[in-house]
Amino acid sequence: MLMKRLLITLLLATTCALQAQDLQILSETKGLADTTEEKAIILPALDLKTLRKKSAASKEKKLHFAQASRYDLKTHSAGEWSETQHKGIPYDIWRLKLISPNAYSINLGFTEFLLPKGSHLHFYNEKGEKLMRSLTAADNDAHGQFWTPILQSKTVIIELNIPHAQRDNLKLKLSNINQAFIDFNNIDSELKSLKSGACNVDVACSVSAGWENQIRSVARITIEGNYLCSGAAIRSHTANPPPYFLTANHCEVTSSNAATVVAYWNYENSTCRTPGGSASGSAGDGSKTMFNSGTTHKVSYEPSDMTLLEFDDPFPFEAQVFLAGWDRRNIAPSSAVAIHHPRGDEKRISFENDALIISDYYGGAGSGDTHLRIADWDMGTTEGGSSGSPLFSPEKRIIGQLHGGDAACGNNEPDWYGRLYTSWQNSTLKNYLDPNDTGVVTSGGIYADSTPSAHFDGVDSLQSADINNNERVSVATRITGPGTLSFYWKVSSEEEYDVFAFSLDGIKKDNISGEVDWTQVSVSIPAGSHTISWAYAKDFSDNAGDDRAWLDRVVFSSTASGPFFSDSFE
Repeated sequence: MLMKRLLITLLLATTCALQAQDLQILSETKGLADTTEEKAIILPALDLKTLRKKSAASKEKKLHFAQASRYDLKTHSAGEWSETQHKGIPYDIWRLKLISPNAYSINLGFTEFLLPKGSHLHFYNEKGEKLMRSLTAADNDAHGQFWTPILQSKTVIIELNIPHAQRDNLKLKLSNINQAFIDFNNIDSELKSLKSGACNVDVACSVSAGWENQIRSVARITIEGNYLCSGAAIRSHTANPPPYFLTANHCEVTSSNAATVVAYWNYENSTCRTPGGSASGSAGDGSKTMFNSGTTHKVSYEPSDMTLLEFDDPFPFEAQVFLAGWDRRNIAPSSAVAIHHPRGDEKRISFENDALIISDYYGGAGSGDTHLRIADWDMGTTEGGSSGSPLFSPEKRIIGQLHGGDAACGNNEPDWYGRLYTSWQNSTLKNYLDPNDTGVVTSGGIYADSTPSAHFDGVDSLQSADINNNERVSVATRITGPGTLSFYWKVSSEEEYDVFAFSLDGIKKDNISGEVDWTQVSVSIPAGSHTISWAYAKDFSDNAGDDRAWLDRVVFSSTASGPFFSDSFE
């Protein structure tokens, strides 16, 4: 299995790197002048000192980080329109500039959101640098909203490129503009009280060994664009589990605002900063590019502070999200581990090496049975922004989510976690986590992408990342011939227009399109060094099927002395 994993990891790394190829910004490619300044929206200046002071003083484990402003900005009443031609098709371009005098970042909430086929919505700064991936009709959801991740800029230009024939089908209303008064990327002395404490432990540190799967289940979330919490992807005990997410009830996600939730996956520091050292209490280097936007509220139970959500869309494949297992037994474990985003910063891990106590919230032994009490953390801590993060048993299963407490760097105070046992007994949580009523009391975790139908050999495969129209994603490597290359591939796409192709030294040798199940291909490789590549490319409009391509069991049998690889080596 080792050879297979090495190859798949290589290909995934290439995929993620190349996914950055994005849709064209037509105003740039057509050389249109920037005329957005005249109709720019100037946002109100923030009282940074007061807002920071209030946030730092809060003892809640959810974190207020941005100030919300309400607007009613529609394409017919704000911004400006222009016209152009793109690939012989008349296109309209709408642009709106937002300027904040002193915010550290901006995020946006569209409460009317329906992009017609062929249209693209871009977000970039004054230098023309994209602030997030482009949005298309694939981002439309039944609730008709879209909330962006954090856009790291004081100035945001929104640009819509839409075929002229589709303009009457557009729905776009910007209602919420949130300005951040906390800068997660640069921490000065004035902001130290808003930064996670130096005693926290990065998930990149060696003490997290063995918890890699559980780490991939945890995400930072924003709610309504101005509050931060944590939570975890959790498995439903079914063969094809939905994208469920467990967090805290006091994070205040309800059916009315569930569409505003944005989750950030793999937001982690790249290295282990020594716990207690100055670097551990300073800004990290985590990436916020992998996200899910929009959820549906499934169930909440206030006494145990539990909320279960379901994301509107599948988890991003490149995030490799792990659906954590769970344990609903009526026990207090002998130790526990927490994985969370303190102060909304990069992911951290905390350890409690002593037995937990069953209690009420802020109670001691015998006070009740709704919570699990952590006496004090032996390594790490929790802080504002950690709310909703999962507590894991020694068997690495979720047993609760963080409600609150007084734990912090420099003290030995307790924390309380709402019990999964209590939530199960007193709410409809079991209808979602055990929908077939099997009666299991524990369930193991599973990676979100590990459905057998997506793998020829039933183990794993390479799947194309999410891309939009006019995008291309590819993987490539070099081999030394002579020899024979064989592989299995599969595609589900718009027939004739969205194509999965194989190339040798840049020359296309074969391609598939439409609905093609697993098919084997064998190719003779001549002597010498060669580049082999696979690419999934979409045309400028429309989607069909799963809009995916898969590659599996890649084997190169070389008769020369030189590199050899196989992803079917068991």
